[in-house]
Amino acid sequence: MSEAQLPIIQAIGVSQEYKLPRTSLFGKHPVLDALKEVDFYAMEGESVGIVGESGAGKSTLTRILVGMEKPTSGIFKFKNQDVWSSDDEFQHEFRRSVQMVLQNPRSSFDPRMTIAQSLLQPLKGLKIGGNHQARINQVLEQVGLGQDALKKYPYEFSGGQLQRVAIARALIPNPKVLIADEPVSALDVSIQAQVLNLLNDLVKDLNLTLILITHDLSVVSYVTSRVAIMGHGKIVETGTPKFLFQNPQSEITRSLVDSVLTVGKGIEGESLF
Repeated sequence: MSEAQLPIIQAIGVSQEYKLPRTSLFGKHPVLDALKEVDFYAMEGESVGIVGESGAGKSTLTRILVGMEKPTSGIFKFKNQDVWSSDDEFQHEFRRSVQMVLQNPRSSFDPRMTIAQSLLQPLKGLKIGGNHQARINQVLEQVGLGQDALKKYPYEFSGGQLQRVAIARALIPNPKVLIADEPVSALDVSIQAQVLNLLNDLVKDLNLTLILITHDLSVVSYVTSRVAIMGHGKIVETGTPKFLFQNPQSEITRSLVDSVLTVGKGIEGESLF
């Protein structure tokens, strides 16, 4: 199999356990099985959704995919190489190549820093050379913002504008994979479609791999071509949004489908907006 046919990012049989506080002085630590032998992958240029209710294991899997946590067991690969057994040079490439957009943009920025300072941080932290100002200007243009944004502070932006800045910050290192964790759940409904359209455009224009984590089936129907449904620390179903949401096989998927207020043909994978 050629490199182009291999997943750009992949979890193979990944499990994650957390020790809980003892319930008695001499007792053993109870163990929480947050992930149980999860298999997940995304191809280059693909948009994949991870959907599940609270407690399904989405956040734990996300932390593994961005390299924040080493799994208790299993293998986590980037470009077909085990991230945790790789050398420092490859790990630096991984950190640069996999970036994240958080749910609440207001909590992800230092309110004392201008947008220019916030956008410069990843370039310095990852020791990326070149013309930093030119790169910042280029990324701002890609997310639909002007250079006048650079002198402003986070409080001077609306939620939708600040999420665009957050996306710009994630794009600064020129990543291959963008992981978006509930990127529109903190925004007004009228703004959500604009941000999702922006993500769609960036995936096409930059050949990005997008991994979208959400509990909202309407969002993955709009953005992704393949969805993994999670529940109780496992992936219970995988398929296209249209197939899964019209033919749910697991009780977890059926519950998620039943909770969606559909508009028109949105549940069939078309726009809900």
